[in-house]
Amino acid sequence: MKKIILAILMTFGIFTIVSAEIGVKVGVSAQIGSMETSGSEKNSDGVTATQNSQTEEALFGTAGFFIEKDLAFLPGPFGRLSIGFDNIVHDLDLGTASNARIASLGAAGAAVASTTHSLNA
Repeated sequence: MKKIILAILMTFGIFTIVSAEIGVKVGVSAQIGSMETSGSEKNSDGVTATQNSQTEEALFGTAGFFIEKDLAFLPGPFGRLSIGFDNIVHDLDLGTASNARIASLGAAGAAVASTTHSLNA
């Protein structure tokens, strides 16, 4: 009986593969960059020229965390791929702009009330 148990344990030992690496990576990332935006507005009557807003540009720095799992169990070149999740922990803000219009006559003599349009990016 001891020989059979020993033979079974040796058989399991031959075919068992133990690996300490599970292929999961966790870390932090940081980026710096530049963002730029501009906008335009057309009048509803189609006659008046387009009014362009100014271009806004901002430099930013941001940080986040990530976790990814490699797909080494896939055959061929797919084994070099990884799938993961990256999260930036705060919002990137470019600022606000507003355009105030006074009351006027629109198309076909209709009155257009004064309004303020604002943009937040």
